[in-house]
Amino acid sequence: MASDGTSLVADILATKVRCALGEQLDEWASESTLDRMVSAGLLAKIPALVRYPLLKIEEPLDVWLPDDHPSWRGDPEKLAYQAQSRWRDLGTKLATAFVATPKLARRTGGVATGEIRQPLQVTHDVHLLECWRALSAEARDAWEGEDHLRANGWGRRRKVPDALTTIDGQRFAIEFAGAYDADRVREFQDWCLRERLPYVLF
Repeated sequence: MASDGTSLVADILATKVRCALGEQLDEWASESTLDRMVSAGLLAKIPALVRYPLLKIEEPLDVWLPDDHPSWRGDPEKLAYQAQSRWRDLGTKLATAFVATPKLARRTGGVATGEIRQPLQVTHDVHLLECWRALSAEARDAWEGEDHLRANGWGRRRKVPDALTTIDGQRFAIEFAGAYDADRVREFQDWCLRERLPYVLF
């Protein structure tokens, strides 16, 4: 695959996140490059309603490290308040989302259908790319998105996080809290504790 940004875009959309907006991809590929990928059957453009403008994801809401005591996790009530309050005053926008096609997935070893199966989750899914951006180069390279994890054996009677990645040699669960309530935050924290899996919650 060409090196004009298409390789990274292909990797992002086939292994890391389900979809992305054009404005999120313009760092690596111009509009004309994305359109060429669409014409080649590698990407699909799908209209989607998203909360807008996109949140600036710079720091996680909560991090639980390998050697941390369980009680050091963030308070679910406070985390839920932070997660929900950041959406205040945001509107919605009909935007164009890019998704990988099965043709691209076959080329990259990734997973894709060329469709958006859950339109109401597009806002969540495009923000996962912002979470990915907030991590180190090592963590970005090692990131495996939810669909990729399911295709490789996760999810059989087991929760699947938004992503798994490696930070300083340790496997971490990645979750974007969106507008989770306290119960859902607690559920994620408890699952990571049972799995003995450190996490980064955005």
